Amino acid sequence: KIREIFIPGGWFPFKEKSDIDLVIEKGDKVIAVEIETGKNKPEQTRKNIEKLLKFNAGQKFILPTNEIALVKTKNLFSEINLPGQEAIQIIPVKDFLKIPPA
Repeated sequence: KIREIFIPGGWFPFKEKSDIDLVIEKGDKVIAVEIETGKNKPEQTRKNIEKLLKFNAGQKFILPTNEIALVKTKNLFSEINLPGQEAIQIIPVKDFLKIPPA
């Protein structure tokens, strides 16, 4: 679904690029996306956050797919303290689809 929104705008989406769920590129702009379903254990979600932090992208998102995933992700995010984590935006996937980044 995310891919369908970006392709018409000239973006190139790549699934599982550099172990990131979705990387979307247009020229020198790069967006990195991790999808959270709420099924991951906290350790795996933390690893996903760390992967996003290490990945070179202008915009970084964690997109929870449901309310449970959103709460779990936000709670974990507030408990950890990793350098640069403020650069990651946590937005429900349905909201991200309504207003994709430019």
